[in-house]
Order: sequence, then C-alpha cells, then structure tokens
Amino acid sequence: VSQSRYFRLKDDIKTKLQDWLKQPTNNFKFIEYISSNESLKGLLKTEEIVLSNGSDLFKASDIFSVVPEELIFLSPKQVNKEVLLSIKDKEVKIEFKIFEPIQFFKDSILDKTEALNTSLNNEVNLLLFWEFIFKNWDLFDNEKEKEILNSLRSIQILCKSESTEQLSKCVISKSYLSAEFNLSYEIESTVR
Repeated sequence: VSQSRYFRLKDDIKTKLQDWLKQPTNNFKFIEYISSNESLKGLLKTEEIVLSNGSDLFKASDIFSVVPEELIFLSPKQVNKEVLLSIKDKEVKIEFKIFEPIQFFKDSILDKTEALNTSLNNEVNLLLFWEFIFKNWDLFDNEKEKEILNSLRSIQILCKSESTEQLSKCVISKSYLSAEFNLSYEIESTVR
C-alpha cells in the first residue's frame, strides 16, 4: 500500500468509515482485511477501529477481549461479542488489552469508590463485585498492594440488621462481623 493510500485510509477511518465500522459484520471484515495486510496491521494499534459492546470504536490495545463476568456491571471497554466471535472463528491475530486484576482495580476502582458504590446498587452487583475480590484475593493481599486493601474499607457490602431480616448496604469499615461467623478473625483483620 502506498503512503498516500495509507494516510487516506487513516483519514477515512476517522471520518467516512465511522458509522460503517459500527456495524459488527463490517467491523470484523475491516479488521480481518487490515490484520491480513502487513503494511496496514499497525492501524489496529494507532486508530480507533475495534467495535465495543457499547457501540464505540477503540484501538485494539485499549479494549479488553475478555473481562471477568463479575465486573460486567461496571461496563468495562470490551470487544463487541459478535466481532469477537468472528475474530476467534477466523483465527485473526489481534493484540487486545490484557485483563490484569490489579491494574484494572487501580485504573477503574481505586480512587473511584463513590462511583463504584453507586454502581453497587443491588444485591447482585454487590455479590459479583465481592466475588471478584475473593477470586483475586491472593493478588491483592500483600504489602505492595496496600492501597487496594485500604480502599476496600470504603466499598459497600451487604448487611443484615439485627432487628429486621432485611438486607441493606453499608460501607465495610462501618460494619461488624460477629466472632461466630469469623472464627479465624480473617475478615476482621482485613477490614481494620
């Protein structure tokens, strides 16, 4: 591909092709074409081409191909499911952003606990979020990640009132877990 055609294509991606690329079938065909052409492959890293589940376009390096199910309610940038299936079916090689729990927490949750607590607006989301924390506890529970551990104190959990049988939400640092449910004092030491 000549340099002039390359730069014209870059311009077209930003202008003329925007709506066309937001159709999953078109998006995949374009990705497949670009990734099969050595001189155009770099466009996936420099241009917003890949369709997300939210119908926006992103650079391949800025969007996840896979996100843990527990975090879907936070709407992280993820490749459109139809596009991703086609990419996998045709074995198209693309380097997407790799999901790393610690980095995701730092980028999307740390210092954003107020917004997170707003997203934790129902029992399902609360349980999903804490399931994510539980599954990745070994990564978070170390001296290097103290800021993550400290931030957990300001994130909501489900609580059950003594007087009523209703579940409610409260910040973990303001809740009490009786010794009968915390025999090894693991949870209490984490909250402190």
